[in-house]
Amino acid sequence: MLTVIDDQVGVHVFGGHCTKTYYELLHHSGHRSCSDNFQDAVGGFGLTLEDLDSSGVFNVFMNETIDENGTLHIVPPAAKKGDSIDLFGRNGCFSWLLELSRRCGPLQWL
Repeated sequence: MLTVIDDQVGVHVFGGHCTKTYYELLHHSGHRSCSDNFQDAVGGFGLTLEDLDSSGVFNVFMNETIDENGTLHIVPPAAKKGDSIDLFGRNGCFSWLLELSRRCGPLQWL
């Protein structure tokens, strides 16, 4: 659906998005999640998360590491001011950008 034309950073995360449950596991109940923001973005088009394959999220500039204990850490992005990524959308690609703010700590993978 998207082709990367130019990428000045090269550090991104493919995968899902955070949910209410994710923040509850981190003991941050009530924290606004990526799913909340995602739903707000598609809601304006009369869609819900269930209408889309939201598991295929491309988290541009997101940076993660996994330490020797298997703990996932969301670390500062490798991107610097002025860095960019150019994407080419094909076949009626539906996309949007969300800015997310969270600094809650690591999640231990079970």
